[in-house]
Amino acid sequence: MPGVQVVRKNIQTMLLGIRHRLITFFEGASYRHVAGATGYHHEQVRRYLTTGKPAIDFVATVSIEFNLSLDWIIHGRGDPPLPLRARRELAMQASEPQNPPEPQREVSKGRAST
Repeated sequence: MPGVQVVRKNIQTMLLGIRHRLITFFEGASYRHVAGATGYHHEQVRRYLTTGKPAIDFVATVSIEFNLSLDWIIHGRGDPPLPLRARRELAMQASEPQNPPEPQREVSKGRAST
């Protein structure tokens, strides 16, 4: 059975991995943006993402709100998700009005008609 020190080291390593994966996902997003989406105060979000010790309820909330796999957040298993910045850019592109194609003109006897 592993000693207490080994278990603590494994937990610290896991927490650092969680922090790294969350930072990678949230790259470019402000603490306030993450706070607004999760219901946590922005200072608490900052602490979680800078100390490497996010609370399990925060991790669960992030998983739910951003549709992230807990297996990926905790263990790094599976394909990494599209980062939040890229998701927002895709959402903005999808919401932009699409210009309909211009009608083609037929040329007949030197005049253009539609």
